[in-house]
Amino acid sequence: MGWANYVHVFTNETYRNVFKTAGYYLAAGVLQQIISLALAVLLSKPVKGNSIFKGIIFFPFIMNGVAVALTYRIFYQPDGAFDVLLNALGSGGLVRIWLSNPGTVNWALGYVFLWKNVGYSFLIYLGTMQSISKEYL
Repeated sequence: MGWANYVHVFTNETYRNVFKTAGYYLAAGVLQQIISLALAVLLSKPVKGNSIFKGIIFFPFIMNGVAVALTYRIFYQPDGAFDVLLNALGSGGLVRIWLSNPGTVNWALGYVFLWKNVGYSFLIYLGTMQSISKEYL
């Protein structure tokens, strides 16, 4: 058996689809780290309104997962807030059934994952940056 199992996993269409789907969330995770680091660098310096921005960034992380799911279900439903936003921006041609379409559901859920978790990584990066002694900076 041994190597035949690996060959089967990487040549079988069903398993390749699993890796493809996981790729969306891997990309969202990498993007989460980049955005979090950029925000932490920007907000590590004294800026007016700094605390408000930190709170806004961290708030989605402390929200209950059920509340986030219900909010985005309403946001992505047909004729929901996202469709209204697209129409208002003159991009009505992009309106889709977001959560039922196999071509868009992973993008939509990847965005929700990104939105919810950026705050945690941001907090870790910011705390680390603030713990560095000023003489090294």
